[in-house]
Amino acid sequence: MKASEKRVQKMGGQTKQVGNPFLRGVVFEINHCVNEWVDTVWEEMGDECLRDFDEALPKQLFVPSERLQEMLTKCLVVACAERDVGKDVQEVLQALPQVVDLVRSDVRAAMEGDPAARDVQEVVLGYPGIFAVAVQRVAHCLHQLRIPLLPRLMTEYAHAKTGIDIHPGAEIGKGFFIDHGTGVVIGETTVLGEHCKIYHNVTLGALSTHNASALVGKKRHPTIGNGVTIYCGAVVLGGDTVVGDGAVIGCNTVVTKSVAKGAKVKSLCTAYSKD
Repeated sequence: MKASEKRVQKMGGQTKQVGNPFLRGVVFEINHCVNEWVDTVWEEMGDECLRDFDEALPKQLFVPSERLQEMLTKCLVVACAERDVGKDVQEVLQALPQVVDLVRSDVRAAMEGDPAARDVQEVVLGYPGIFAVAVQRVAHCLHQLRIPLLPRLMTEYAHAKTGIDIHPGAEIGKGFFIDHGTGVVIGETTVLGEHCKIYHNVTLGALSTHNASALVGKKRHPTIGNGVTIYCGAVVLGGDTVVGDGAVIGCNTVVTKSVAKGAKVKSLCTAYSKD
């Protein structure tokens, strides 16, 4: 076996040699580890969000549990060969308190932006957009560390559960709310500002994937400013497309050119002004 196919797996105090997971047929083990890790990290972050809205409880910094650390270690060992897993684990755990703060802001945005939201328990436990964005925020941390495979498996698990497809590479500001959520697609190089709100079946995508290999690492998806609202069925495409702060993109519109600050786009068109 090649050296690149070897790694040491440590679980339950035992050590054994494991080859390339796709050659050894442990794909399902990887998926199981990732799914379990995602559910656990969301359980702890969700509890923290609920605690944040309970005025009777003191505010505190989020501290990841030992169980969370063990599960992350297991995922990295199973999914990632020839990496310093210990260093990766520590960097992810150090980033999680900041991620939890962002998720808290997303929960507040849902509470303030949806008149149907009765209480924080309903939002945290029942809103698919909150779950999908929270998972993406954690996956984005791993993506920034250039950890392979795991970030994408995390967001695809959330995609399967919610119908919301957010690439781990997307940069998302605080206070982001996806209402309803089904059919939302947010591409890899999308940049979303603070306090944005989007509805179901919105696509933030690329204009073209022709000659895809030449587009790797290029800005292919739009930049969305602060306080932007994008209604259901809208499609915003292209790496050069910038939607200005406070703009509103109406239902079923197709946007392929930049939108001015404060503009309202109401119908299918290709250029926009504030009028």
